[in-house]
Amino acid sequence: MLAGLYPVIFFLGNNWYIYSASQEIVLVIFAPVLCSILLVSVSELILRIVKIFHGLFRRSQISDIAQSRLNDFVVSALSIAVCAFLIRNAVVGLKLPAAILVSLVALTMLIGGGVAALAGARRLISVFGFLVIVGTLNLFYNVYFTEESGVLDWASRNKAVNDQTKFSKFPNVYLILAESYPNREALEMIYKVDNSSFYTRMADLGFRLQHRYYSNYNHTLASLPSMFVMQHHYYEINIGNFDSIGGRSILEGKSYNPVLDIFQRNGYKIQYIHSTDSLISKGATVDYSFPEAPMYLALEVFLTHQDTTKMSLLDSRGEEFMEVLDRRLLNTAKGEDRYFTFVYTTQPGHSPSRLTSTNRGEINRVLEEFRKNHGSTIEAANRQLLEIVQLIIANDPDPLIVVAGDHGPWGYRLKQDGEGRVISDGLFALDRFGVLMAYHFPKDYDRRFDISIRTHVNLFRYIFSYLADDYGILAKKQPDNSYDFDSFMAIRDGYILNGYEKFFPPPKM
Repeated sequence: MLAGLYPVIFFLGNNWYIYSASQEIVLVIFAPVLCSILLVSVSELILRIVKIFHGLFRRSQISDIAQSRLNDFVVSALSIAVCAFLIRNAVVGLKLPAAILVSLVALTMLIGGGVAALAGARRLISVFGFLVIVGTLNLFYNVYFTEESGVLDWASRNKAVNDQTKFSKFPNVYLILAESYPNREALEMIYKVDNSSFYTRMADLGFRLQHRYYSNYNHTLASLPSMFVMQHHYYEINIGNFDSIGGRSILEGKSYNPVLDIFQRNGYKIQYIHSTDSLISKGATVDYSFPEAPMYLALEVFLTHQDTTKMSLLDSRGEEFMEVLDRRLLNTAKGEDRYFTFVYTTQPGHSPSRLTSTNRGEINRVLEEFRKNHGSTIEAANRQLLEIVQLIIANDPDPLIVVAGDHGPWGYRLKQDGEGRVISDGLFALDRFGVLMAYHFPKDYDRRFDISIRTHVNLFRYIFSYLADDYGILAKKQPDNSYDFDSFMAIRDGYILNGYEKFFPPPKM
């Protein structure tokens, strides 16, 4: 049981903010039980097979000592295997000391006699018990001593000003975010994709395309908090594993979210319709939210690569997503209530984020294959996006729709091409930050913002300025700059820099 409990405690200690309390209870209770059942069943099967083969080739029976030693060895080996499997893709590197410790115990058992074997089994239990205690302490420390107050202060800094935003126009507003959808220049230069037919079809539907448009940060849970708070955070909310402290609670509406609050103050209802629960794993505090992840889906962590942007083998929500979307959008368009609808889809998606190889050449070849095949995923995303926007436009008389990527696809993770040649900083920045931007404003829009909408951090300021017919909202506009890790600026005022610029210390969020 400890072999299953340790990986759960270890994982929750580093990812406690992803799951709700009920999901965490499911993990802590059921994962060790399932592991115990598996270990007992498999070990019994192995021992039966050994006895059968021993009986076929030897006349003597296995002695009690040998059988006890064999049983200890099989159970211990399986425990190590299960533990190693469950932490195979853990985000941080603490799995290595654990693997070394339990392997030493196994080695002691392998080379020792019967007494040494029993001692080794007890030692294995002691090692796992020690790891569980350390992991539990780490979990409690992270849960109760992680500082979120700075993030909450950052998000609410302009609340008094935001509270004064009063709309004079009230169309339904739709934000459709496509995971890692690049802009035209990135598609052409990096992925060799001609996307002009999609742009033409979007233009025919009344959309305007901003092809020089960028995310401000390089991954979802850094990019979207800056969009919804309408301020830069300079990665101060980042926690090193493509996640963010306080970012999820902001997106879920459980702490102050300026965009949601402004819509609500102006009489809008809020609905989230996502193809995955990766952003709203604890559920969102809004008027309608899909999907609501059942408690047992917490166990998906053992079926996936422990990457929260991936769907598990148990999950059928991807199939339900379009059905729910069709129904909700139809009701939204024809209903009397006004809505802000946040749609999130995992298409087209980013490059593999869990590459097991440590060989740079192999990684570059995998990424080159991703770049070559990205056109097919773009085509699939185009079909889905067109289906969504056509449904809205066919039923909503005068909507405001924004279709955007959240960040780039990361086709160059090592800043090298498939042959290992170093690419330029500009191309690297384009791949990480260049994203799709298409917007459909109501009929009275006078195109006043067309050349100004450049990055996510200011997107909603332009939307609110239109809805309130108030240019003063743009007075708090943030720099249209994009930032990579380690305090590097990659884009200034909506233009890609030829070389990354170090800014140190970074501005305070």
